[in-house]
Amino acid sequence: MSIKPLLYFAYANPDGDLQNLSIEAEAHRRIVNECGNNPPFIFRSEPTFKKGHAEDIVQKYGRTFSIFHFSGHADKDRLKLEDITSYVEGFAKRLKEELTHSHRMVCCFLNGCCTEYHQHALLSAGVPIVIGTHYPVDDKIASEFSQKFYEHFLFERTSIMEAFEAAKNYLYQYQPGIQIYRGMKPAKEDNMPCWGIFYQPEHEPFIHWNLDYRPSLRSRMPNDHEINEYLMRQLYRKLLNLGIKGVKEIHNRVLEGDDEDIEQLNTAITQAFPTMIENELRRLLAPSRYVRSEERLFDTISQERLYQIMEIYQVFNELMFFIILSQLWESCEREDNELVLPIDRKASSSNLDLIQKFFHTKRKDRKYTDFIPLIRAVRQIIDQVSVPYFIHELQNLVSLVNTENNFSAAYRFFRDLQEKLAQRTINLSDAQQVEYWCKESEVHLAHYLSDLAFCAQYDLITVKVIELIMYRHMDMPIFDHNYYKNANSRNKGRRQWADYTCSKSVLLVNLANSPNNKGTKEVIEDDKKRKVNSVLSLSFFDHINLSPFILDMNAFGEETKENLLIFSHYDSSGTFHYQLAFDPSRIVSFAPGNELYDTINCSLKPFLGLFLDA
Repeated sequence: MSIKPLLYFAYANPDGDLQNLSIEAEAHRRIVNECGNNPPFIFRSEPTFKKGHAEDIVQKYGRTFSIFHFSGHADKDRLKLEDITSYVEGFAKRLKEELTHSHRMVCCFLNGCCTEYHQHALLSAGVPIVIGTHYPVDDKIASEFSQKFYEHFLFERTSIMEAFEAAKNYLYQYQPGIQIYRGMKPAKEDNMPCWGIFYQPEHEPFIHWNLDYRPSLRSRMPNDHEINEYLMRQLYRKLLNLGIKGVKEIHNRVLEGDDEDIEQLNTAITQAFPTMIENELRRLLAPSRYVRSEERLFDTISQERLYQIMEIYQVFNELMFFIILSQLWESCEREDNELVLPIDRKASSSNLDLIQKFFHTKRKDRKYTDFIPLIRAVRQIIDQVSVPYFIHELQNLVSLVNTENNFSAAYRFFRDLQEKLAQRTINLSDAQQVEYWCKESEVHLAHYLSDLAFCAQYDLITVKVIELIMYRHMDMPIFDHNYYKNANSRNKGRRQWADYTCSKSVLLVNLANSPNNKGTKEVIEDDKKRKVNSVLSLSFFDHINLSPFILDMNAFGEETKENLLIFSHYDSSGTFHYQLAFDPSRIVSFAPGNELYDTINCSLKPFLGLFLDA
């Protein structure tokens, strides 16, 4: 059983002039209380921090506490306690002695004036992270800054860096106000307060430290790291922030005192994502249900696990590409029953050629395809026709890759890994190499998927039949859509909309954020319940049609549980090839003469004609 990290908060106001210090301390206690009866940390505080407390904290808590927070007067090398002025160098020396026996200390947060100078002594003592100020700090703003930091770090479970950035961004809305500074000498200049976060290069992983994942000082991934734990904890925190229902329900039960059920949590996380992503994540978590050979265990360190993590990365990127490609389809104009792209084709020739090459490439040969350039190419074409993005986050995806952040670092990591696997420069028979790449890939996959977690706000539904409903008393008809949710024929439903979409199609539907959220009804049917809810009018902003890039064979005939097809390629014979999402080794082909060929050809061929040579 892991030991909870201890957080020690110290406050000192010997002159009684820091009017906001008590407000800050009370806010810290409120945030801790909001974390529930069984928070993942131990909280201790001292409202009147004195010399004796400073000595006791090192002796009593030096080997166990993870965060030390001080709020009060400070200067370049001193902290003003209730009874004395304490030089930080002495405190750092005592702390260093204790840290030689412990690897739990993570961060010192010194919320006073000019405390950046303290970082040298504390970092030398072995403290991984020091948060301090460059300039004199207004009392009220210092209080607000720390409150926002701990709201994000404690309650929302963000990392230290994410909490720091959130508090800093919140701070920028203020201008210097009350001229009482947390320094022992008046400020010579009226500087805007500015915090800094300091660490040694070898301790950089600790900026990602949060209450769900705590890296060791000795390595990025500790030796006792449980497989999948970091990935699922990061997704859990992100999905919780997005308000995903199943994850939020588990979080609330834990806050009420229930034990955390890892299996239920993993199920809630995987089910939050579209079907093809859910399926691949399940493979990573519970291989016995999906993998016939006992040798392919994805929940143990192995080359199979490494390839499965790569598969999740690729499937996610491929889904993003098909979504934005479907967006491009919606952007086309129609002239004489033909699709036309209203763009300068000569100026866009390189982007069109890149997309053309994709359609001719077999999916097995796309194993190491870099989808980001493809997404960029489609985005640049869409931007020429100035249509709104169905998923607005896709508009920023490429720019996210081009800035320095966890997402871009993960992208570079996987590109490097893909090249090494393609060139076979990784010795997969070397257990140490496999262990390294498995652990690193889990960390980067967690960061990558966290920035793509917005996909959990969308439902995947398969429309099978659309019926028009019109009675004499009605001014306008309504369209009754019979559908399956998440490509599962057992999860049937009906949705009545004021408009209609395409029959036998797979839709990505955004219900939560639509501007039109009234006036229609939904009926969801399953084996145990039947309920009616207010739902949305169907509009461009509510859904996007992913077919025929993604097909659900349940819509065309015999209903089975797993029958989702993902477009593979188009060959010179005119045959369309698809891969079964739930069994990537199986290819389903539709050649001329096949009963579904005409349906697919009439739909997909006009769009392919925009890119393929005549």
